[in-house]
Amino acid sequence: DWNSAREIGISLSHLDSPIQSVQATSLSGSSPSAHNTFTAPEAVTEKSLGVTQEGKDTLLLTLPAHSVSVLTITV
Repeated sequence: DWNSAREIGISLSHLDSPIQSVQATSLSGSSPSAHNTFTAPEAVTEKSLGVTQEGKDTLLLTLPAHSVSVLTITV
């Protein structure tokens, strides 16, 4: 279902060092073809995402529908 947010888990068990911090940012709109214009400058917006660390090497987050997300992980 492309129209719903998805909860995902990311395992980073291959890391030699513990995760120090995680930041997640997403660009999303109401549809895959959404784009900003002069008349609709916020059709696609940037949002910070909450990330939960489970154990020492697993990250949980919910990705919005119709989005592109970036995670910055510091070890």
